[in-house]
Amino acid sequence: VAEILTVKGGTGAIVEYFGPGADSISATGKGTICNMGAEIGATTSIFAYDPNMAAYLKASRREAIADAADGVAADLRHDPEVEADPERFFDRLIEIDLSKLSGRTVVYIYPRTGVPGQPLPEGWNEIAGARGCTPQSCGFRDHFSELKRLGVLRVFGLSTQDTGYQREAIDRLHLPFPVLSDERLELARAIELPTFKVAGMTLLKRMALVIDDGMISRVFYPVFPPDKNAEDVIAWLRNRRDG
Repeated sequence: VAEILTVKGGTGAIVEYFGPGADSISATGKGTICNMGAEIGATTSIFAYDPNMAAYLKASRREAIADAADGVAADLRHDPEVEADPERFFDRLIEIDLSKLSGRTVVYIYPRTGVPGQPLPEGWNEIAGARGCTPQSCGFRDHFSELKRLGVLRVFGLSTQDTGYQREAIDRLHLPFPVLSDERLELARAIELPTFKVAGMTLLKRMALVIDDGMISRVFYPVFPPDKNAEDVIAWLRNRRDG
């Protein structure tokens, strides 16, 4: 957003972030983005209330505030008509599109993360390449700083799970980057990502993409073992750097 508006380009503006990508960002991540609003001169930066914020308030011993907010949560979210047609309600709409991001972006893709206490789909353990989504995510988490040092401006996770699943995984695994939802398979169809079906779900096969100035410059597929995916990406980046 700062690249688009440039320094002080948002002077006097109220900047509101919304959509699946915004919902997937942790509460502390949202706070960082709002603090950075000063760099574009924004009067205020806003995110709608969501479960990430409730979890943060409770973890920081502010349960009463979380309970009060939960009681009026519907009033702290966007109205359906705003999400359906945002151009009617905002003076300017900026959509962040992976294909238009400048610099280097890494997107790692996985089928689905499990949720503690919930059973896996029937036959999940017998599907080649299905297991390992959490180790893959943790690998990118643990190597996040090194990826940044190697010139990666952004890291995203991606699966077909909805934003509720993504939020749970981000909080539980303490991921320092957003996880995107391709629940409608729009990206999968657009760039023909490999998929498989299980228990009535269409899931993405595990892979990783390096995107330079909106163009895919490297595809890691197939990925095995999952927990080494981030290390394989780092090795490739080092080879490119040392050339």
